[in-house]
Amino acid sequence: MRYARLTLLLSLLLISGVVANGGQRSVEGTWWLRASAGDGVLLLELSEEEGALIPAAGAGWCSDLGGIFLVDPDGLPGLTFDFRGRMTGKLVLVDPDLEEPIGTLEIADGRIGEARERIQLKVSIVGEDETTTRATFRGGRLPEDAPDWTGRTPDGRLRGGGIRSRKYTIEVSESLLGFPFLDLDGAGPALVDGEEKDLEFTGLLIAAPNGRLFGSVEFDVGECVAQGRIREVEAGCRLRLALCPPDRKRLKIMGRLDPTVVPEPETSGGDDEEDGGQ
Repeated sequence: MRYARLTLLLSLLLISGVVANGGQRSVEGTWWLRASAGDGVLLLELSEEEGALIPAAGAGWCSDLGGIFLVDPDGLPGLTFDFRGRMTGKLVLVDPDLEEPIGTLEIADGRIGEARERIQLKVSIVGEDETTTRATFRGGRLPEDAPDWTGRTPDGRLRGGGIRSRKYTIEVSESLLGFPFLDLDGAGPALVDGEEKDLEFTGLLIAAPNGRLFGSVEFDVGECVAQGRIREVEAGCRLRLALCPPDRKRLKIMGRLDPTVVPEPETSGGDDEEDGGQ
């Protein structure tokens, strides 16, 4: 699941160039937004304006759409400014695995602050079944300095939904997509409905600047959406995630992550010196 998702995410996000945050008078850059009520986040990559047209790509998360979605940069009609200088338009949302449309995000009223540092979007998220979720997204530019929220623990815990473990390996690592995306992996023994077995999961998370996590996780008992938080503690990070597996109660994933140590590459300097001395 992950590799198809990563490939598509990379291709869509890089089409717009993944530009650096634009100047104060430009909308160009990466914007992070969260729904003020309900659940939903949006990572919007806006390119330099082409007249009234605003090229856009990105990704987001909404539980009503099953987790993470992508913004198709080629979807029509796209975003524009109206005569009042407000952003309107429609974005096509794509399933990251099936690579098929799963809905649209319709912006009825988008306002960007005069300093071009804050943004507010009144939107309607419409699924393929015509189910509509209305929300107001607010946010600002994504910080350029990415925190280090990676690490690993062999002593993670699983609890809830008929699943328990006190000795579970959990790892959070940098995604190929860069911040704010994180890869999540887990493996180890767990008691599942009274039977001990090896349980594995893998997932992709989107991290908010304040450490809130939103994502999709796939493991042996099903695929589900995830929400939680990660925060820095002394010599590591603390992770808490809540998952809602199919036909089960909420499952909590917890652990204190130690920094991942990357081994230094071996050098042949000693051998070279020895050869040189012969």
